[in-house]
Amino acid sequence: MTEETGVPAQQPEESKTPPEEGGKPREKTFKEVQKEMEEDLRTNERYKAYLSQYNSNGAGSIDSLARMKADVTVNGKRRQNHEEEEVMSLRKRADMSIWNIQQRKLFDLQCKWRAGSIDLPGIETTYDFEYWSELIQRCPFLPPITQEEYDLYHDYVLSDDFDDCEQYSTSWQTYVVLKMWDEEEDDEDDSYPAWYSYYERFKGGHDWRLLPDTRGDKEHEYWRLAHKDLFAKASSTTVQDKRPYLATWVYEEREKFFKVCEPDLLRHFYAYEREADWEDAEDRLRQAIWTLLDFDEALPMEYNDDWKEGIFRAARRADQLRLAKACDAAFKEYLNREELGLKHEVYLDDDKIKKEEERRAEYNEAIRKGKALSEKGETAPQP
Repeated sequence: MTEETGVPAQQPEESKTPPEEGGKPREKTFKEVQKEMEEDLRTNERYKAYLSQYNSNGAGSIDSLARMKADVTVNGKRRQNHEEEEVMSLRKRADMSIWNIQQRKLFDLQCKWRAGSIDLPGIETTYDFEYWSELIQRCPFLPPITQEEYDLYHDYVLSDDFDDCEQYSTSWQTYVVLKMWDEEEDDEDDSYPAWYSYYERFKGGHDWRLLPDTRGDKEHEYWRLAHKDLFAKASSTTVQDKRPYLATWVYEEREKFFKVCEPDLLRHFYAYEREADWEDAEDRLRQAIWTLLDFDEALPMEYNDDWKEGIFRAARRADQLRLAKACDAAFKEYLNREELGLKHEVYLDDDKIKKEEERRAEYNEAIRKGKALSEKGETAPQP
């Protein structure tokens, strides 16, 4: 308990690093740091004049002061590091985000190239688009980002359409996945990036997925020809299992299992699911509160019948405002590098770039081989 309030004091974190781990001196525990600081406060002349002004008993005692200083030194440093990491994370997120503008332009070109309506320098197969998606900052045939294009993306970041997970979950050029959507069905097009849809809606752009995949279809046949031995072996030895997958990630499927196979455990199942929902809400609330505490500007909070949803929406808005501001700075840096003729930073290290180049070369060689076999009149085994 604190001497002033009688309330139990929150215990600061202590280092749990084991002694001599990896040959390095172990980190000192909080108590060890506090003890050293108490000794220093008692013996170091530089504190003597300052401390002589105060009563050394009770709440103002040397050991209390040592504890406060140790707390600031250990946990204050940890918090400062966290704040600096947050700033760097936001800056990197913004730097990566503005390249989504180029991803959309590249996807348009991919659709047109697949339809056979354009040719592009250095593009031999569909895999080349995946390659340049990973190295979008160096794509040689994309025109620079314009102010008009950036303004549209800035508006998207601040819109209700913005998908804050998009940067980490979207394969921008995975045509086969993005093409799966059927415009005649009512199902929501979940695989299509929200930024792509926003771009089409507000820029008056076309959904180029509606173009035929002429080159892609031919390439698929070339691939099967290049690997026809493997396909023939697989089709002769593999018995297809046409039963549906047990989708344990779907609530209704989980519930059905317990209803049919484990009815005695059904009440436990419902209790478990409620707890899982509470834990998820707790995690989301904790993250939302941190986001709001880190936001230093005024932020009106809209009324919501669900108080939790009100907090989530406020935190989302704060995050969007911070990201939009960081994107402005990132775009200014982009324009500066363009003006100076400097290369833009890529997010793959040399080893990953080399692996991408190897995969690209391997795939393109297989397509060349399959095309040559096709020109000789050979056909691929059918699935």
